[in-house]
Amino acid sequence: MQDKRVKDAYSSYFKFNNERTLSTDLESELFSVEAEACSAFVDRTRKYDNQIIIHDVCNTGNLESHLKLYKHGFSPEVSIEPQAVTNRLKTWLSNSGFVPDYSMSFSN
Repeated sequence: MQDKRVKDAYSSYFKFNNERTLSTDLESELFSVEAEACSAFVDRTRKYDNQIIIHDVCNTGNLESHLKLYKHGFSPEVSIEPQAVTNRLKTWLSNSGFVPDYSMSFSN
C-alpha cells in the first residue's frame, strides 16, 4: 500500500491539475473519497478527472459503492496498484464492464 505521504502528494497534485484545467467553462465540482484501500476522485464537470485508485486488496462491495459516485455519466479510470491485483478483482472489473487499457511491466 502507498505511503500516506505519497497518497497525500498525489491527491494534492490531482486537485491542482483539476483547478488549472481549461477543458470546460464550468467551475470544478471535484471531491474525493477515501475508503478501505481505495481512493475515488469524482468531478461531473471534467471527463478526465474521474478516477478510482485501488491501493490494496479490498471488498468489491466498497468498489460497488464507489462506482455509484459516477452516475453523472463520466466513467472512472480504474488504477490498480500491484499488491491489489487478484483474480477476483479482475473478474469483478470485467463483469462491471471495465477492460484493461494498458499495462506497464518492468523487469531486470
